[in-house]
Amino acid sequence: MYKFFSKFKALLMVSIMAISLTACASQTPDNNVSDTVSEAETTATETPAADTPAETVKLKMYAHYTSEDEKSQLDYAMAEMKKIMPNVEIEVDVMPQDSGAKLKTYFATGSLPDIFEVSTSDIATAVNSNSAVPLDDYIQKLNIADQLTPTGQSLLMQQDGHTWGIIGSNTNFAVIYVNKALFEEAGAKVPENYEEFLQAGELLKAKGIVPLGIWLKETWPPLQLFDMFSLTQSQKGITDLDLNGTANASDPAYLNAASKIQEIANKGLISKDAFSMDYDSAVADFKSGKSAMLLCGNWMAQEFGDTMGDDVTLLLPYVLADASEAQAVKDSGVMSGGGFTGGFAVAANSQYKDIAAEYAVQFALKNIEARIVKTGELNTMLEASFTPEKAPNALTNQLSEAVANVKYSTIMGWGFESSKIQTDLGSEVQKLFTGEYAPDEFATNVNAFLEKNRQ
Repeated sequence: MYKFFSKFKALLMVSIMAISLTACASQTPDNNVSDTVSEAETTATETPAADTPAETVKLKMYAHYTSEDEKSQLDYAMAEMKKIMPNVEIEVDVMPQDSGAKLKTYFATGSLPDIFEVSTSDIATAVNSNSAVPLDDYIQKLNIADQLTPTGQSLLMQQDGHTWGIIGSNTNFAVIYVNKALFEEAGAKVPENYEEFLQAGELLKAKGIVPLGIWLKETWPPLQLFDMFSLTQSQKGITDLDLNGTANASDPAYLNAASKIQEIANKGLISKDAFSMDYDSAVADFKSGKSAMLLCGNWMAQEFGDTMGDDVTLLLPYVLADASEAQAVKDSGVMSGGGFTGGFAVAANSQYKDIAAEYAVQFALKNIEARIVKTGELNTMLEASFTPEKAPNALTNQLSEAVANVKYSTIMGWGFESSKIQTDLGSEVQKLFTGEYAPDEFATNVNAFLEKNRQ
C-alpha cells in the first residue's frame, strides 16, 4: 500500500505554490437523497469517453452531499461530466457523518453503489473483500496521470500496486481557529505556547465561554488533536503509530499528548456536550460565539474569514508545545494533516463496471476542480490552474502562508493505512477526553493492539 510519509516532500513542493484554500467537510443525515443532474451544456471541452453508451445509464454514487458547499461542488462536477459522458445520470446516495459506519454495512452486505467514496483504510477493506474494481486501465486509457501533479501521481499507487480509489480532493491540514473578540472579552491573550493556552482557557471558562470546541462523535477530531500534541515532540505524529510506524504509545511524545488531553479535559476546557456533538453543531457554536476556539480543517478558512472577518485567526501545532519548546517546534515547520490515498472507487458488483470506472476517474478530477473553483481549496493535485469564484480573504491568505512554510506533515485522522488501528486508536484517544483515563493505561492498551496488528 502507498505510504504517505515517503512522499510528503512532493506534496509540500506543490503546496507552497498555492495561494488559496478552503473546502467543506460536513455531512450529517443518514438518509439517501436522490439528485439527478439536469441536462447541462453538451459541447465538450474534453474528448468523450470511447465507451459512452448510446442510451441513458443511471449510476448510483455514494458521496458527501449535505452542506451547501458540498452540493455546489458535486453539482459543478456532475455538470462538467455531462459534457464528457452526457448519457450518464447520477443518483446521489448521501454519505452521513458516521466515521464510515454505513460504508462498512455496504461492504458487509455486498450492496455497494456503483461509485463510492473511500478513505485510505477503506481501500484495504474493499480489496480484501473483492468489492472494488482496479482502475489502472481506465486511468491509462484516459491519460489521468498526465493531468495530476507529482503529488497526485504518487497517490495513485495503492494496495498491490494498483489504484483502487481515485483521489478526489486536495491536501488537508488541521488547525485551531480562534475568535479573537472572545479572547479580548475574557482578557485573555491569544496563546503562543501550552502554558498560555491553559491560562486563556481558564479566563474564557470563567466568562462562561467554552475554550476549545471539538466534537467527539467522530474519531478523527480527537485523533487530530492527539496528533497536534504529539507533534510537539515527534515530527511523525500519529503516522508513527500506524501499521508501518515504529513508535509505541508509551514513547514520550505520545504519553505527553495523552497527559495534556487528560489535563484539558479535567480543567473543563472542552464542552460538556462534546461526546454527543457533531461537526455541524461544533461549527455553529464557534460561529455564534459559544466556543472561543475550534479544532477543524483548512476547508473552513474561507467561510470563517467571510463570516467573522478580522475577529478570527488560526493557531498551528507549536502553540500546544511547552514554552521552552514552542519556538523550536514553530521553526521545524511541522503540520498536522497532509495527503492521503483514497477518493472514488467503483463497485465490483456494478452492472455497468466499465462505464462507472470511466466516469469515476474523470469525475474525481472534476471534483477537485470544483472544490478549487467553488471554495478556493488549495490546489495540490491538478496540473491545470483554476480561478476560485471567491477571492481569498485574510484568513485564507494567513493559512496559505502557513502552508508555504510546512516542512513536515502527518495525516488526517481518517487517513490511516490500517482501518483496525485507526478505529482502535481513535476509541482509546476518545476515552482520554473523559479525564478519567490514565495515560499509562492508555499506552498499555494501545501498545497491545499495535503489537497484534503489526505482526
